[in-house]
Amino acid sequence: MKHVYILIFLLISFVSCYGQNDHLKPANFETPEILKEYYASLFPVLYSGFDDKPVARYTLIPSFSSEFAFSVEKKANQFLIISNSLSTSYWGHWYAKDKSKVIVKHASTKINEELYNAITTLFNIVEKQTQDPKTKIMGLDGETSYFSSTVGEEVKTGETWTPDGNSPMGNLVKICKELYLIGNGQPISQSAVLTEINQLTLALR
Repeated sequence: MKHVYILIFLLISFVSCYGQNDHLKPANFETPEILKEYYASLFPVLYSGFDDKPVARYTLIPSFSSEFAFSVEKKANQFLIISNSLSTSYWGHWYAKDKSKVIVKHASTKINEELYNAITTLFNIVEKQTQDPKTKIMGLDGETSYFSSTVGEEVKTGETWTPDGNSPMGNLVKICKELYLIGNGQPISQSAVLTEINQLTLALR
């Protein structure tokens, strides 16, 4: 049965992969149908405790390991990165209809206002530059990153699939992984990440 899960996820990866290095593409949570159902089940679990109208929210869905996400929020005059991770991959347990075995792990870390504002600015820029890709690149492995922010009253989400590490979107994914680790209490330098954010923001403008 495990092979069935892998084959289905590989098929989903194959039909939905786009190579983007300079910008995000609009996220598609509607097709194929099995992926729509997976997302509809995953997100309420993974986003538990997050603000429904995110300032900046990042989600990573790898092919074979567990999903994780963070949300940048302001609560009671404190600026926070709230990081959620799952005890195991949600995909296999969801497909096997035993998703109750998946446990959500919550963590949060205070950040300063300068970092909060820099993250917000970066997410606003990449949201505005989101566009449909001109070319498609098919792949059988990798990871999909989702970037969400609130525009007016609407939550907008862009995505990228395994971008080149030296590209703007590759740097964006790297920064977001570091922000997730900060939220998770790992000893990542906030000032160093702030410098990376400012450099990428300048390059994207």
